[in-house]
Amino acid sequence: MPDAASARSCAWIPSTQLYGFDLEPRFVEFGYDLFRDRDLFQATLLAGDVLAEPGSKGCGGLDTLVGEMDVVFASSFLHLWDWADMEAVAKRLVAFTR
Repeated sequence: MPDAASARSCAWIPSTQLYGFDLEPRFVEFGYDLFRDRDLFQATLLAGDVLAEPGSKGCGGLDTLVGEMDVVFASSFLHLWDWADMEAVAKRLVAFTR
């Protein structure tokens, strides 16, 4: 789930079952500051490049998400890349599903 702000609004889903990631670790920190929920919001939030080669340093902890998700919500996300990269990102997101 790339959009952690949307995840925070899903009150019916326990935050322990949510995952989010961003390219920049500071944006994860900004989210905690913005919503003032560091002690309450228990989602797994990672920093990494979804286009980085799996297993590389650039992918951060995203490899830990492979096969872990039932649903991937990617609203306002895929449009950030050109068509070729959109396909690569979509394949990576599918790999995160069980």
